[in-house]
Amino acid sequence: MRRRPEQPAPSARELVTWVQLLEELDTGLERYTLVLTKEDRRRTRKFRMGTESVAQTVAKLAMQAGLNVAKASVEDMLSDIELAKKLRPLLTVLDRLRTRVNDTILQAESDAWSALTVYYSSLRHVGRGDPRVESALKPAADFFGRGKKRPKKDAKKTAKPGETPAA
Repeated sequence: MRRRPEQPAPSARELVTWVQLLEELDTGLERYTLVLTKEDRRRTRKFRMGTESVAQTVAKLAMQAGLNVAKASVEDMLSDIELAKKLRPLLTVLDRLRTRVNDTILQAESDAWSALTVYYSSLRHVGRGDPRVESALKPAADFFGRGKKRPKKDAKKTAKPGETPAA
């Protein structure tokens, strides 16, 4: 991310304040919101573009006709639409904030990783001539040696049960 001096990292006090504000927002929204399971999310019926205006028309006609469905009142339907409409601007801001924070963390970690690997490589080179540096660098060497291991390809193919090994 290459922060310039005029863009320092936020202070601990600022971070605490922001986290508290978000926690207060979360607490305040609890009574208006819910949390679905992954399966519930998958099963929900999805709102289509234009649904809101169609729902208003259907609601008006249902009330004029005196229709009343026990598990789905017109009032509840309109109330659900209104709730979604009221929460949408909040979601827009939260999505933007989440993207900005995620992108900043990703870039900062990427930049730090790049610098780390440069310094590690340089210190490995220095350590070849200085046993103290080499010894002190051992935990880092162990860490870097634990990366994703790719299976080594054997020259001989191993036989599956019931097969004869290849010669």
